Amino acid sequence: MISFATLGSRIADDCINRNKDFENKLRVVQISPISVLGKKLPEGFSFSPEQLHCDSEYHNKLLCDDLNKNILDNLGKANPDYVVLDFLDFETPYYEIQFDDKFSYKFSCPGWVKKEDITYIAKKAIAAIGKKVVSQKAVYPRAFTDEQITAHVSNLIKILGSIVPFEKILVLNARHSVFAFMANRIKAMGSAAEIIAKNNFLDRVYNAYSQSEYSQKCFSLGDCPDTTVLMANQNEGIADENRFSSEYYDYVNKCLVIATGEEEDKKSQLDAKLETFNQTMHDKVDSVLGNLIADAVQREYGGKQVVVVGDNKFLIDFLKKKYNIIPAEVLPYSTEEEKKNAKNILSKKYKEKSKTYHIVLPKLEAGDDLFYTVRKLGYSRPTVPFCEKYYLDKFKGYFKDHLGNVFDIKNNAYFTVMGAGSRVSLGECVISAEALKVHVNHQNRIKMGKNIRISNRMLIVCWDNSVVEIGDDCTFAEGGEIYAYKDTKIKIGKDCMHAKGVAYLGNSGHSIFDMHTLDNISSDPRKVPEEKRTIEIGNHVWLGRDCVLMGGCKIADGSIVGAKAVVNKKFPNNCSIAGIPAKIIKKDVAWARSIEVFDIDEMYSVPEEYRNFTEE
Repeated sequence: MISFATLGSRIADDCINRNKDFENKLRVVQISPISVLGKKLPEGFSFSPEQLHCDSEYHNKLLCDDLNKNILDNLGKANPDYVVLDFLDFETPYYEIQFDDKFSYKFSCPGWVKKEDITYIAKKAIAAIGKKVVSQKAVYPRAFTDEQITAHVSNLIKILGSIVPFEKILVLNARHSVFAFMANRIKAMGSAAEIIAKNNFLDRVYNAYSQSEYSQKCFSLGDCPDTTVLMANQNEGIADENRFSSEYYDYVNKCLVIATGEEEDKKSQLDAKLETFNQTMHDKVDSVLGNLIADAVQREYGGKQVVVVGDNKFLIDFLKKKYNIIPAEVLPYSTEEEKKNAKNILSKKYKEKSKTYHIVLPKLEAGDDLFYTVRKLGYSRPTVPFCEKYYLDKFKGYFKDHLGNVFDIKNNAYFTVMGAGSRVSLGECVISAEALKVHVNHQNRIKMGKNIRISNRMLIVCWDNSVVEIGDDCTFAEGGEIYAYKDTKIKIGKDCMHAKGVAYLGNSGHSIFDMHTLDNISSDPRKVPEEKRTIEIGNHVWLGRDCVLMGGCKIADGSIVGAKAVVNKKFPNNCSIAGIPAKIIKKDVAWARSIEVFDIDEMYSVPEEYRNFTEE
């Protein structure tokens, strides 16, 4: 029999209860770790379950253990073989009473704690301590700064390390926790860092259960079935009453077996079961998406013939059974050969026939250009995967969702995801708190290099089929904005310097029609040449305050753009431009970042490769 204690994990608790070889010696759910580490009331004062009014005896007892600060003592007495620690519980709110001598008393107040109990507890605690109250309020850790969360997590690690050997701690949901995002900062925290490094705790966070064979499938990492379950659950059909499906519990149960080192001989069998689980989850997601896409087709196709490009085995059934729509053709789109063949058929058979046919794209892959190809053939609004908007806040790491979006982020940033099939990569950068916010739609490609410095409030908004590339060593002052509208490309070279308020506009962002020809002359990729939908900035370009870069703009290496200039055409290297619209003010110039250099050959002056004469 293997014994556990679960701190904040309903999932692991349910899994343990399902396994006859597991025993849960201590079950603590939805109690704030910050409250657990709080100070006790004076000697002689305590709470009892009979004084509280929670919905169950378990909750009454659990809250009393928190009020009397007995949970860590209970953990030591239980002496489990393993402790399962769920970092999601750091979001649990707690109530704090602050006294005039800086002493504070804290207790957890999740949703199941009644208001009358909070009032009673606060009143009794104030009477027991007998000091002047400065403030009392509910505290929500979700709003904490990185530094605040880091301090609390570090404290928890030190205390747990004195009770339970670190090698016995199994971590859940580390990918979702601030702890995982703040790992580098925690490493630099002196004595706490020594404890963490000595016990290899950070490695256990990133490789939950320390089993490399299974680490890529474990839900503490990005590329994991848990992501699929969570995402699909937003669209219903996966779990009931916000609880995970039984398959997911079975999956976690298998992970726990592997984590404890038991039943080594069954690993090959578990491999097959895990693959089956993966396929089951993907089928459920495809079913949910197929249903949603079928609904969208019914709304949008307008009685036209439907052509499906790509695979979703549930979509065809939903179209037929729900709306009696039978596709005119279904083109496979999985292998490279199938992709090439599908594009050839679309080009030869369906080009410029949007009044007769409606194109459906049930899947979009990162790095592919299917959506753009279909728009170039004259289909302005093909049906694409439904995406309920979600957020990645202060995200750092690798993440792949059920819609084919791939994120590889090496520095904290904020992402709003509203589409499918995009690839986003961000190198090691220096970003001020809450500085970079990125909006992602369908089949975007966003690539930012390393050593980029963003001081404050930079916004990148990508519409469908757009590309944003930013080279190494670029700098952005406050208020920078990049708007990559549909079918546009914005490419910024390395070592470019952006003053405050620089704006990139891939095109007008709206549809403009020529009343003589009735053509869309602003956003139709068939009518507007690619160069008019592209902004290209060379290396080592200085962009002045509040300047605007428009579609069709191309500036070569080493040039300078004046404040408030509006640039919409090509300019050569090493020139200074300004005005509305911009024009050349001076040729044969070079610039350095430092204002203190008098000689071009001084240190920190103009790099050698940018000391050139203007070439027309």
